[in-house]
Order: sequence, then C-alpha cells, then structure tokens
Amino acid sequence: MAGELVFTVQPGVAQRAKSISLAQAGFRERSDLQEWIRANPEILGSGIKIVTFEFADWQARDRTAADRLDLLGLDEEGRLVVAELKRGPAPDTVEMQAIKYAAYASRFTPETLAERHAQYLSSMRNTGSERVTVDGAKEQLDEHVGGELDPELLGQPRIVLVAASFPPQVTASTVWLTEMGIKIALVEFNAYETEHDIILTVSQTWPVADIEEFTVSPREVARRAADEQVRRRRETNAVVTLVAEGTIEDDEVLTLDVGALPATTREQVAEWVAESPVRGQATWRNDRRAPLIWAENDQPWSPTGLAREVIARATGRQGAVIQGPRAWMTASGESLSELAGFRTGVGTRDWSDLHNLLGQVQPGEWTSYGDLASAIDSSARAVGMHVQVCEKCPAAYRVLTNNGEISQGFTWGDPTDTRDPVEVLENEGVSFTDGRASPAQRVEAPGLKQRQAVPTA
Repeated sequence: MAGELVFTVQPGVAQRAKSISLAQAGFRERSDLQEWIRANPEILGSGIKIVTFEFADWQARDRTAADRLDLLGLDEEGRLVVAELKRGPAPDTVEMQAIKYAAYASRFTPETLAERHAQYLSSMRNTGSERVTVDGAKEQLDEHVGGELDPELLGQPRIVLVAASFPPQVTASTVWLTEMGIKIALVEFNAYETEHDIILTVSQTWPVADIEEFTVSPREVARRAADEQVRRRRETNAVVTLVAEGTIEDDEVLTLDVGALPATTREQVAEWVAESPVRGQATWRNDRRAPLIWAENDQPWSPTGLAREVIARATGRQGAVIQGPRAWMTASGESLSELAGFRTGVGTRDWSDLHNLLGQVQPGEWTSYGDLASAIDSSARAVGMHVQVCEKCPAAYRVLTNNGEISQGFTWGDPTDTRDPVEVLENEGVSFTDGRASPAQRVEAPGLKQRQAVPTA
C-alpha cells in the first residue's frame, strides 16, 4: 500500500525493511502468488473456499483458446468469487478482464460447479489415492454455504482483483461498478526484504473497511433486497407446504443444526448453545408467519429469523446469510426443507415425479414411503403426508411402511370406500405373512430410479 512502512524491531532498535517487487524477489505469479492464495484464501476475503484454479474450459463457440481464470472461489453466501491476480502493478484494463471472467462464471450451475470442484480436489490428492466424486464435491460445497447452492446467487459472482498497486483508472472503474451494484474488491500486497526474510503484507483497499455500509448505492440496496426476496421465497414455500399438509404436529421439538450454519459461525454457536441447550431448541406450531417458538424466551420466530438471532447472540455479528428451513431439524434428523419435500430450487414442490413413479408400481408389487422418497430426493414423512391427501396419486395403496405394513394413516380417496387394502393387494398377487407384505415383491429405491424415465400409460 502506498505510504506503508515496515520495520523489524528489537529492544531499542527499529530497522526499516526494504520495499521490493515480487519479481525482484524471484517470485512468480502462478507458482508463488497463486499458490499462496490457494493455501490462504482469506487473502481474497473472509469465508472463501477455493473451487478451482487456472480454469479455461469455457466452451467458446468458435473453439478458439479460451481465457484462463486465475482462481475461482465460493463465499459463504453461495456466491462465486472470481479472482484475477497480478504479480506487479495492475494494468489499466484488469477490471475489464475480470468482468469477462465473471460473465463466463455466471453460467455455472450447482452441478457443473461440483464437477469442476471434484476435478480440482482430485488433482490435489496424492497419485494413486481415490478420486473425489462429483457427489462428494457437491457435499463439500453445500457444507461450506450451510445448505444447497442457489443457482440465482451463483449467477451473481463477486470479483476480487489482487495486485501490487492499481492505477487511478482501475480505482475509478471499481468505485463506479460498486455503485452499479457489482460486488468488486481491490486487494494490494507489498513485499519487503529484511536481513533474513521476505515479508508480504496484504490489505483490502476497496471497499474501505468499516464504511462500506455507509456508502451503499441504491442499486446495491436493490440487489440486497432481491437476495433477501429469494431467501424469503424459499423459506415461505417450505413453511407454507408444511402447514398446508400438516406434516408436523404442534409442539413437536426442533433442534438447531449447527452444521447448516455458515462455517465461520459454527464453533461460536456450538459453544454458546452448549452453555444452555434450550438456546438451540424450538417447538413447532402450524403458523405460516412464525412457526417456531424459541425455548429460550417463548417468542415466535420464522426459521431464518431465529437462526440469525442465535448467530447474532453467539457471535455478536448481525446479518448472517442462511437458509433457515435447512437449519432446524426434527428428532428424526430431517430438516424443515426435507420435510417440505424439496431440497433444491425455490418453487413449490412439484410432485409429478412421485406420481410418475407410483404409476410404475405394477399389480403384484409394493414399495415404501422411504423408497419413493429416496428415488425423488425427498423425505419419507413428506411423501407419506402428500400421498395421504393427494387425489392424483395412482394406486397409493401399493405404498406401505418400511416393514411392509399398511400405514396407520392410510385412507382411500373416496371416504365411502371401505375395502381392506390388504385384501386389495392380495387380489393383485401380493403375499402377506402376519400382516406384512412379502419382501420379494417390494420395489426398492434403485428399481424405482430405473423406472423414472418410463412414461406412464
């Protein structure tokens, strides 16, 4: 940073360190600066996870050699972080180069991002060790953001420029881009030579610490409001679904899943809750607006609002970005999002995949709520609650409990229907012993998944 002075000190003596460039010190951009940041991603900002580096597979239409992105990270909000690195002073077009990369990166989906991260993690492993699967990489990314990746947030990358210095043209462009609602940061480093060592200092020069909240543009306010709307829509859909279907009974106890919170808050929250376990507990009530009653003070909250309050009490920091329905779980270990029947997206759960699968269970066969849930990435309780009230579910009587029994909550769609579902199944060829259907006639989750692509008649 311009004007910065660095000294090595001993009692009564302060010796000024000599400012040098990385080139003078013999360091390179890729093999040194890039590696330092990969090992210390906090240089790019708090809570950033490196996803991949030197990425160039942009699939250009004309198949010419694509540009190479230095580093791609992911912050705890679920936004991509595009980092452009320069070993010396930044050229006056560096921000334009980074904007191009951000535009490319905005096309990532959760699935394609997981594929790239799996390749990155596998390349970091020792030769001969097992490669990281795409599912394994996706779990790590989801764990970092405390939920599942949101495609809308992935489409709004942040930019971090790292260089020894920035010319006025870049600084002016960066300020303007910030005012336009694009999140961009400038990080400067300086190298110093002492008698025995090379010292590297790193400072964020834009946005300026502590005054960022007081220089927010109207566009930035609108962007934040849009982000909040996405999160509220996700939460509202989960809560509305649960209340409408009566999935959870009043007064059922829920527990805070610390693992679903942002990584930087988990340790402090866990310690704070351990001091008084009621801080991490709430009871459910079927109220769309505020379904949680916090055991700490008996006050009503939304899932996200209460999770944020716990984080604020534990860490002293406000405004954590979380997905509340994923942070509260029942005694069976299912989150509110899972119980609502969807784990991805922000829309109301579309049960057409369930209806299609039920149509593939043939006479003489049966399946379970858990098998169906596994096949469509839902929860057994959510599937059970839907089937009980659904008028579009074909042959719902072929869905039994895990041990092959008729569910206690089973009812026919026609309230005047008095048939015994066991007799109906037996007439179709299903064998029962002591009230339990034959395991040999069960269609389990793998078999259901194989039938998913088969159209119903």
